[in-house]
Amino acid sequence: MKKLLKENFVLVVGVSLPVVVVVLFVVASGLPKKWVAPPRHSFVFTTDDYSHRNRAPVTVNFDVHEGRLRARVYKSPENHSGYEPKLYLYDHQQQAVRRLTVDLPKDLEHIEDGAEARVAGTAGWEIDTSHKAPDGYEFRDQYHRRGLVGEIFYSGSRRRQAIVKSGAVYPIPDPDGRYYSHINFLGWVVGERP
Repeated sequence: MKKLLKENFVLVVGVSLPVVVVVLFVVASGLPKKWVAPPRHSFVFTTDDYSHRNRAPVTVNFDVHEGRLRARVYKSPENHSGYEPKLYLYDHQQQAVRRLTVDLPKDLEHIEDGAEARVAGTAGWEIDTSHKAPDGYEFRDQYHRRGLVGEIFYSGSRRRQAIVKSGAVYPIPDPDGRYYSHINFLGWVVGERP
């Protein structure tokens, strides 16, 4: 066996070196999550939904005012294209995304522009609009290239949203089965308000 290894040293190195490099990259890519504490804060965001549905009588806009999540309802203009922002919560404990529902008023015909609607389950939340959470994680929205082979055989690039800290990356999962075209980060859920 020793004689075979000595005679074929270059072949052994040529086969084993790429395997060792791949193993090192796999181990190195998983290490930051082992050393960095997981996220301790959830966050809320909206996505742009350009569905081709019938015209809705109202449009809902989301924002954060004085640490509180608001849903404001406006009458849709006549030429409204069906654009509807969807509101989501990234749950840091489950590392999952779920849609938040808005309780619209019953009488949409006579609603005042800018009237507030309740977002189910969020009444006591305190929201911090900083892009960096108190635990140090940051929301990142960036384009993800497919690499050299991907650029040759596929067109374009894809957006990738994640929360990141010291090399630990937690991608934002997509509940709709398609990647988000754009995420509008609203803020971190940092506590409960009285």
